[in-house]
Amino acid sequence: MRTFPKRIADTIEAFNKTIKQAEVEESLDPFAVALKYFYTFLNIHPFLDGNSRLCRLLINVIILKYTGIMIPIGRDSVEAAKWKETVTRASEQELADDDTRGGKSAWAEVTTLIAIQGRSTLRALKERVKAHKRGEVYKRRKSIAGYHWEILEGKDDVETWGEV
Repeated sequence: MRTFPKRIADTIEAFNKTIKQAEVEESLDPFAVALKYFYTFLNIHPFLDGNSRLCRLLINVIILKYTGIMIPIGRDSVEAAKWKETVTRASEQELADDDTRGGKSAWAEVTTLIAIQGRSTLRALKERVKAHKRGEVYKRRKSIAGYHWEILEGKDDVETWGEV
């Protein structure tokens, strides 16, 4: 079994190789890379507390560098709890000996959440720019459609991003 420092060093080396290969091939899926190293660091579990926060930060560092956006993951206590629930479920499914997922990756739901949140962030940015050009106040839904827990019909889930 590899020691803790060796696992960290191996992960950093693998990440650097992934990035160098992507630069040579001129092709990179930042969401896939972010999730891969999120998952790897989370399973190394380097700290007693804060591993999930560190991993969400790593996701955003990678995505910010290659897409120019940051993805708010766990913006409030409810969303953070649901994020943790989803990640915990993925970890538990991965450890299960039987294939209860029907061939689906245990981390598919987490990947989907990151992609949905990224798409939503880009869409919100685009709409905010359009509203600014028109001299309007931009309003967007607080909830992100696509999260499995998002069924908030009839609730006031709109936030305003200030006057332009």
